[in-house]
Amino acid sequence: MNGEHKPATIEFYRNMKPSIIERFGTCKLTNIKSVDIEKFLNEIRADGLSTTTIKHYQNVLRIMFGYAE
Repeated sequence: MNGEHKPATIEFYRNMKPSIIERFGTCKLTNIKSVDIEKFLNEIRADGLSTTTIKHYQNVLRIMFGYAE
């Protein structure tokens, strides 16, 4: 893959941004614990998001926190 993504893929990930910012936007990354992430994932699961979409959220958060280290 050459690093380019389909517009639908880009839009999919852009649509994640507001909920992540709403939940964690005012928190310092060092203050966010795994229990906070699990709570967030449980909340979006309760909203009816699919298992696949939840996994995408997990991956985005994993990358985000990995980059912050």
